[in-house]
Amino acid sequence: MDSPELTERFVRLASTDNLAIMAYYDKVIVPILLKYLEPESPLLDLGCGGGVLLTLLQRRGFKNLYGIDAASILLDRIPDKNIPVICDNYLNVRSHFQQGQFQAATVFNTLHHLETLEEFEAFFYNLHYIMKPGGLVFIKELRNGMFYRIYNGMIKSSVTQFLFPWFIGPRNFVQTHEEEMHSRFFDFFLPQLKKILRTKDRFSFVKRHTPLSFENLLVVRANPTP
Repeated sequence: MDSPELTERFVRLASTDNLAIMAYYDKVIVPILLKYLEPESPLLDLGCGGGVLLTLLQRRGFKNLYGIDAASILLDRIPDKNIPVICDNYLNVRSHFQQGQFQAATVFNTLHHLETLEEFEAFFYNLHYIMKPGGLVFIKELRNGMFYRIYNGMIKSSVTQFLFPWFIGPRNFVQTHEEEMHSRFFDFFLPQLKKILRTKDRFSFVKRHTPLSFENLLVVRANPTP
């Protein structure tokens, strides 16, 4: 779980970048989802944060939306208070939702917050429980590529910190912690991802998208329980 200080700083940063994030999701991410989903699909956003994705899907006619996030300070930022959201760790989805309840689930920039291989395995075990057979899961994380390395270098650079303190300053603390989590994800969890997804044939791979080349968006299908 993230520390309260990291969560608070992330909220402040998200507030600053909210328009850019909304535009990116609206113009790039949501159109990918719409290739696979119908507006009546029951969808759960795991790690929904301030509800950017939920809000944009709602504008596209989706009505059966749910969210879960461990940070109440983020959930409080969701504009529509009628969207059902739960404040809890997304490892606990079995405690809140029924077996086979969802036709779709989104896991955006969330997996790198998990700390152990046991949590990683438990996450997908519990996620499979709440998915309808044939339901789709959309997993999005940063790519460990040139953009990520350039961005990290820019944040750490004393030159950019001196020239653009208003831009770099708020990002430095958050990115330092995010880099630690991403390094763990890239080095330890990512090589295990396909193996974990295929454990007991729970999920099968559908397609990989690379929105704007700096993120991976994996589409996987929940298989029927063996």
